[in-house]
Amino acid sequence: MWFYRRLMLKHHKRLVMKTPANAARIKVLAKLFPDARWVFIARNPLDVFPSTVKLWRALYSTQGLHNPPNLEDWLDDYVLDTYERFTKAYERDRHLIPAENLVEIRYEDLIKDPVQSMRDIYQRLGLDKFDEAEGPMRAILTDRSDHKVSSYRLPKPLAHRIAERLKPFIDRHGYRDAVDATLAEPEAPNAPLREQAAS
Repeated sequence: MWFYRRLMLKHHKRLVMKTPANAARIKVLAKLFPDARWVFIARNPLDVFPSTVKLWRALYSTQGLHNPPNLEDWLDDYVLDTYERFTKAYERDRHLIPAENLVEIRYEDLIKDPVQSMRDIYQRLGLDKFDEAEGPMRAILTDRSDHKVSSYRLPKPLAHRIAERLKPFIDRHGYRDAVDATLAEPEAPNAPLREQAAS
């Protein structure tokens, strides 16, 4: 609260907090900020999972005292356990947000037409001044037009574990067809997790 108050004093406008973990803190935040507006961006777990593992590896390497040995033995389990707890907490508590204050959107739909998606979000949440925000949005998108999103090939046993543990999330957010298609793809023998460039 001290941090938020300082930001409010400095900027004198609505705060936008891009904090994914807040989706698991709805019970507390809905009491502290009853008029808060929420945007929940869902994404295919088979894409999110390897990206999260990569993030944790980078954090351990850059912020730890050393690179932990045998990271593979427990990191996948840790990320999957956390991911499952996160999605369950969100599903359990999302009803605490007034319907008019919550927008759920899929990442894949957002990136197809970011400006129109943002226009819809502003409208659905009753936010004004989209016209003022549209120009800077388009400038940022133009500046980052050559950005490449990483894609990954998960080992099949791991992909099946993710699909099983996160089945409710996958089904509710419309990822069943995409997940099943990935699970049906043939896997090269002894294929490790591979990062690929994707546009």
